[in-house]
Amino acid sequence: NGESISITKFEQYLTTGTAQADPKVLHYEDGAPRTDGNTIWVAMTTRAYDTQLYQGIYSYDLKTKEWKISATLVFNKGDGLIRQWSASDVFFDRTDDKWKIFTTSHRDDHMIYSGESTIDPRFGLVEISCSKVNYASVGNEEDASVFYDTSVGKWRMAVCKAKSGYQTVLMEADSWNGAWRQIGVYTPTSSTGILIQKIGGQRYVFIGRGSTPCPMEVLTYPGMKKIGELNLSEHPDGKNVWPAIIPLTTDTGTSYYLLTFDRDAWTGPRTYGNIHWYYAEEFAEGFYEYPENEDK
Repeated sequence: NGESISITKFEQYLTTGTAQADPKVLHYEDGAPRTDGNTIWVAMTTRAYDTQLYQGIYSYDLKTKEWKISATLVFNKGDGLIRQWSASDVFFDRTDDKWKIFTTSHRDDHMIYSGESTIDPRFGLVEISCSKVNYASVGNEEDASVFYDTSVGKWRMAVCKAKSGYQTVLMEADSWNGAWRQIGVYTPTSSTGILIQKIGGQRYVFIGRGSTPCPMEVLTYPGMKKIGELNLSEHPDGKNVWPAIIPLTTDTGTSYYLLTFDRDAWTGPRTYGNIHWYYAEEFAEGFYEYPENEDK
């Protein structure tokens, strides 16, 4: 068609694999993790300190403890350019059988964008058509965590928003692609890696930001008041970690896991740190965090 591409640099090198950051487990619209047998999927920014980044989707086998990169997401906001945005929240909405993706336009206008897809984003190279989420922006928001709260009949989204660091802001909307309004904010601690998730039948907002050892704070939902910090056997030796809480149902109850990373570049500029995997010592026998999803 007469078009041409100019390649200015080609580089080949041997590494031990990808580097990653910003873990968020793929889930359903109610926040329940999306599982397939022993496999979960995790959206992680695939990056290093001196290379480009993009949105990777990884599978993790809970029994063999094997990680595999299974997909790459790229984003198109309608201008014909493909963008390597990242720090995405990816979930399957069973109300219309479509995947919803909320992402951060890093290295662009630094806001929250969203899109939907009938193509399974867990496999292959998937292009997501997206547009800016309708909310009052200050031109610097990150790390959206989105779910549908059946108790109030609203979509809820927590993000970190730049103001004296990053505030944790809670918003709601009547539809996932509708107008979002702020209903709560937490200002005492600058935040990153926001997550709304359930433990013991109660939803909380989890944040992690700061220098080593980086605390992972627990806020009430929807009150946005700090009630404590996650009690870890040892903290990752890094800053600004993400508290990815994962409740997983078995035949006899619910196990709880925590996935995070540490931004440690001790192996050089082609890495972005280590993955850390924790499990809760207490197993919730006979309790199902998402009972409506028990057979799904």
